Amino acid sequence: MNGIYKAVYNLPGDRNEGIVFIDNGKFYGSDKTHAFYGSYAIEGKDFSAKLTCMQYATDGYNMGGGETP
Repeated sequence: MNGIYKAVYNLPGDRNEGIVFIDNGKFYGSDKTHAFYGSYAIEGKDFSAKLTCMQYATDGYNMGGGETP
């Protein structure tokens, strides 16, 4: 699962792209309004993650789907 991934998604009124770098249980990334980092674990079919998100621009949606003011 380690690697660099591109995410492209559409929401009503917005199209956004982001990039995620995954490395041995940790991830880092950014889209046009937010940077984020965190950790994840996979146990069998269960996936869990802890995410910290920092907004650096306005007018759009972050990769989690939340609108920014």
